[in-house]
Amino acid sequence: MATDVDYALILMDLQMPETDGPQATRAIRALPGREETPLVPGEFFATLLKWLEREDPRRT
Repeated sequence: MATDVDYALILMDLQMPETDGPQATRAIRALPGREETPLVPGEFFATLLKWLEREDPRRT
């Protein structure tokens, strides 16, 4: 998939059944044009979304 689309950001699952996050990161970084693509752990993104979705007490 990382070879088909020019993604601005890639969310990484660090615990995959056939490879691990560091192996996948190295494979993506080895692809032409992917050397600088930001790779963000999916768990971090999920935590960030939960934080952003919390009700802002200043809005009430």
